[in-house]
This record gives sequence, structure tokens and C-alpha cells, in this order.
Amino acid sequence: MTQHPRTDILPPASFGDFIDLVVPELRARGRVWEDYEGSTLRESFHGPGRQRVRPDHPAAAYGRRTDAAS
Repeated sequence: MTQHPRTDILPPASFGDFIDLVVPELRARGRVWEDYEGSTLRESFHGPGRQRVRPDHPAAAYGRRTDAAS
């Protein structure tokens, strides 16, 4: 049995191609935001000013301390 080389109908594209070619079209159609409210992913989900987890969240025990006692 002979194996044939893989021939794709379309060559694989890079993320750069997607960003350069597809995202502008999605923005024109109103499917992708241009301006996000927050500067971090957490702020995008939970609103501006929420850059860190709440103090009562279990993950807060593993974060860096920002108070004078550190």
C-alpha cells in the first residue's frame, strides 16, 4: 500500500494572517470589539479596577503582597 502525500485544499495560515485579514472584517461587521474597558483580562471580565482577585478568594493567599508588611 502506497501512502500519498497530504494535500490540503488550503494551506495552513498563521495567527498573523488571521489578525491581518480576518479581524478587520469581523470588526467591520461589529463582531469584534476595538476598545476594551480594562487593561487586563480580569478587568475585561469583572470590570475596570479589578486587576487582582478579591482578598477573600482562595487564590489571594498565593499572590504577591502589596502592603507594608511584605
